[in-house]
Amino acid sequence: MDASLGRITARLAENEEKISSDLVDLINENINPPAPVGPEDVHIRTLFIVSDRVNSFGGRFPVEEHARLAELLVDSPVMVGHRKDRLPVGRNFHAVTVERDGRHWVKSYFYWLKSAEGADNLKENIDGGIYKECSIGFTFLFPECSVCGKDIRFCEHEPLQSYRQNGRDDTCFFNYRQIERVLETSLVYRGALPDTEISRELKMEKVTAAIDREKEPAVSLRTLADPDELDENGRFLIIPHYEAVPVVIRLNDNQPKIFRGDGQPFDEKFSSRFPLDQIFKNPDMLNSRSVCGRLVGYRGKERCSVGKLEKFISGGGSVSRAVLLLFPDENFDFGDLTSDKKTFEIKPLPYRYAERSVITERAVEIATRSGVEIWPMKNNQPANQGFLYRPVQNSKISVGRYTLTGLLNSTDARLRLDSEAVKETFAIKHFNRERLARGRRFIADKIDYQDENNSLRAFCQRGAIRKIQPENNSLHISLTGNLEGEFVIRPVKLEGQPRFLIYRITGN
Repeated sequence: MDASLGRITARLAENEEKISSDLVDLINENINPPAPVGPEDVHIRTLFIVSDRVNSFGGRFPVEEHARLAELLVDSPVMVGHRKDRLPVGRNFHAVTVERDGRHWVKSYFYWLKSAEGADNLKENIDGGIYKECSIGFTFLFPECSVCGKDIRFCEHEPLQSYRQNGRDDTCFFNYRQIERVLETSLVYRGALPDTEISRELKMEKVTAAIDREKEPAVSLRTLADPDELDENGRFLIIPHYEAVPVVIRLNDNQPKIFRGDGQPFDEKFSSRFPLDQIFKNPDMLNSRSVCGRLVGYRGKERCSVGKLEKFISGGGSVSRAVLLLFPDENFDFGDLTSDKKTFEIKPLPYRYAERSVITERAVEIATRSGVEIWPMKNNQPANQGFLYRPVQNSKISVGRYTLTGLLNSTDARLRLDSEAVKETFAIKHFNRERLARGRRFIADKIDYQDENNSLRAFCQRGAIRKIQPENNSLHISLTGNLEGEFVIRPVKLEGQPRFLIYRITGN
């Protein structure tokens, strides 16, 4: 048989990526570019940007902060390596909370224009696995210590150090609380958080916060730095801020039912175990309105995280008791309530009503370690927009003077604080003013004040104390002059000996 001669021509082809019109609609809606874009104009990728794991700095985004973070991510720029001297390469236009490999994540969608310079190179480097990890830049107000729940800048615990608790060693970390703003996300060579990823996974998850938005808006809290920002003539409801699931009770088939703050119903088997019929004895109480509240989980007397509470709602987890805390209402009767072995309880929320001038005083009375919620009252009902506020507790503020003295032939310095609240002198070891200004921590010892001979001083500087705030055996001080800025002096133990750390946290 004669041999046949032939040729086969093959071509390796990559299917043209298909971009959902829903995603493009979100770009045009959330970013509102001057010229609307179409699927043919953009590349889209996703960032698994934040999880609930502890990062290399000892910080953690708890699950209950993820929804807030997803909101703040929208319209933030995408950078490379957190470089602020270059323009963004893309922009985040949508973000959702998801579960992935058994962990909670915030997933952000970002886009860039196909016509932009370097657009194809960026796409190839992402899809080829060169650009794999990502990071986030943000601002927040309260680093919550995992050991004691206090501000970790002022407590005695150090991030990533081990402490003995309840018979076991736990590694200390801090939760990012009161997140204010997302500055940017970045493509980086190595992220501080494990397992971040830049992905081609463009599947659209349903946005929980948007469900039934017109019927029942989700709880909206904005961080409040000072009550003076509020309406001078307003009246306000103050309640404690818990790690909790916001809930709403309203009629459904002429029966009171529990819904999430975004309008989703709870499983009937779960919600029916709360004694709603003993509170809402007359369904007419809910005919024309809804009742708001907070669902809080406990193990013993300790409040649990929202993540653990959600597991309990789903039928598992370590929560031993769920408490439904309701906003104040004079029509409620919280008398002798009976429930399922006290595992499912209904109680009134602690609350205060206050004019703006006394908000801080009333807030201190009922604040948790996370602060309080402040709700403006409209027609005797809380408004849709509330505020998260952390009042200063047990503080004594006074004005005074400080003296910083350096000694000849020594690297030590003396810092004397002279005010009505505090009169103390600290000997600072290996002092360097420039390093202090950059946030370097210095070891110090408290000493008796001695006015050294002028001939022994290398320098002597004085300035005003704007504020001294004692808190948990620490001092938070605000200084003017050569030591302009906010400083912390807090006790520590080094090699078993009581010492102090002095460092700067802010400045001009």
